[in-house]
Amino acid sequence: MAEDLTVGAVIAGRYRLERLLAEGGMGVVWAAKHVVTRKPVALKFVKGEAANDERTRRRLLREARAACAVQHPNVVAVHDVMELESGSPVLVMDLLKGESLRAKLDLQLPPGLRRRA
Repeated sequence: MAEDLTVGAVIAGRYRLERLLAEGGMGVVWAAKHVVTRKPVALKFVKGEAANDERTRRRLLREARAACAVQHPNVVAVHDVMELESGSPVLVMDLLKGESLRAKLDLQLPPGLRRRA
């Protein structure tokens, strides 16, 4: 992915990146705002070599279709799928507020079993 994923960068001329939310082995999720409407969203990017992998692209599109097929408070809404200049797909989703699953689990575990930072 050739795009500049830093705070303040504008993606596809529409979304300004605000903060990194999460990063995994194949993807990264950023909080962003639409530059015109200022609506907060989450942008999910595919990172590294996976961005050029056709199987990964198909998998992301399946994820988007599956999320759009279900309307439930526990399923995040996907509003758009766009392609960057590099051809890498990006999901535009609701920006959720709350704590991470890791933080929630850490609160439930006895102190000796909690993840150490």
